[in-house]
Amino acid sequence: MKILDSQTRIKILRALKKRNKTLSELSRELGYSKSTLSKHLTILQSEGIVSRIVNGNKFIYYKLTEKGREIVEVLVSFVLSLAAATLAYLGFTNEAEVIKPKPMPVPTPTPLPKPAGGFTDFVIKTTSTSSIAAAILTFIFLFVIILFSLRLYRRQVIGKA
Repeated sequence: MKILDSQTRIKILRALKKRNKTLSELSRELGYSKSTLSKHLTILQSEGIVSRIVNGNKFIYYKLTEKGREIVEVLVSFVLSLAAATLAYLGFTNEAEVIKPKPMPVPTPTPLPKPAGGFTDFVIKTTSTSSIAAAILTFIFLFVIILFSLRLYRRQVIGKA
């Protein structure tokens, strides 16, 4: 069973990160029925991500295990790194903070000697990539790296192939 394939389970993990909660509290906070949450909590329990706390009363609280806390931390770091990388490459900076260097005089290059035998100079034309295309490529690159990192993490911590 793939734990992180369900948005409901991810929402449950985020809600339990704050504090231990009962099924009723989770139902009110997340807007899901108790039966739906119970099904997902059972799956999370079977994987050792969530545990039940039965106190002397009739209330049963659910809490994240250490394994569950590690998974939530990975999810949070994934989202934050993705957002930060995207913002950085899209160029969302404060103009007041940008320090522009003074232009330096460019030395005139010394021409290279031409090879013998009638070879001609080859001109290499370069095209500049727009910042949006660079941001999209960077986003895809980071997404793939983080995706593979999460899969490796699943294999090591959760034991899934």
